[in-house]
Amino acid sequence: MRKFILNADDLGLSEAINLGIAKSIRDGLVNSTSLMVNLPEASAGVQLVQAIDPDFEINLHINFTLGQPVSKDTQAIASLLTENGEFLSSSHYKNGGTLRFDYQAIKKEMEAQILRFQELLGYLPVHMETHSVGDEAVGQALYELAKKYGIHANLFYGYQPPKELPYQAAQIPDFSKLMTVLNRGTTLADFSEDHFGYQNLAEEIVVELHLHPGFIDQYLLDHSSLTLPRCKDLVTLTSAELKDWFAKTDNQIVNFSSLR
Repeated sequence: MRKFILNADDLGLSEAINLGIAKSIRDGLVNSTSLMVNLPEASAGVQLVQAIDPDFEINLHINFTLGQPVSKDTQAIASLLTENGEFLSSSHYKNGGTLRFDYQAIKKEMEAQILRFQELLGYLPVHMETHSVGDEAVGQALYELAKKYGIHANLFYGYQPPKELPYQAAQIPDFSKLMTVLNRGTTLADFSEDHFGYQNLAEEIVVELHLHPGFIDQYLLDHSSLTLPRCKDLVTLTSAELKDWFAKTDNQIVNFSSLR
């Protein structure tokens, strides 16, 4: 028997993504989601999720490639921004831009988003991860803020933490395999045939999977390269077949709060 965290990333990205995540919670197996606090649909996403379950686990999806920053000190984070004051897009970093982040700028914006999350929800997240791109500076800032605020995190983009954070019992099994699944959309076979690589983890390690259930709207088409695979994730996560697989294998679905 294994334990799985099925996390829906990108809450707040758009109205269609919010509706898809809400469906994956109401009708499916998703047991936590992570919020992009700097985007206009963030509050609406929180309201949708909490209308289904007021105690549902919402965590933080730190975003510095879409929309406007939370930090008011835009001079201090100028290396992250366009001339219009919005974040440089992920395509800037992936398609010829320099994938190097200023540690101080990233840390400042990360902390601002942590505090915005606390302002919106009234508590700190149990878990946080970053959206789309990162490097060692991103990993170092994430580690140090996770340690400061007691928040679970474990994807540090090559940065080697000096020591482990508390409650490290959850791990992404194989990041490259997860990305392959993410880019084409999840199927039942990814679980039943272990396309994630979770069998390589010790049995006591919780399998942490970040998936992207959602519908599609124009905002998503204009601002994300990940579109149709989100629909496949939604279908799989709400399918009777995946529910049956979990029931028959006795694998459990947990959330990040269970790691404490």
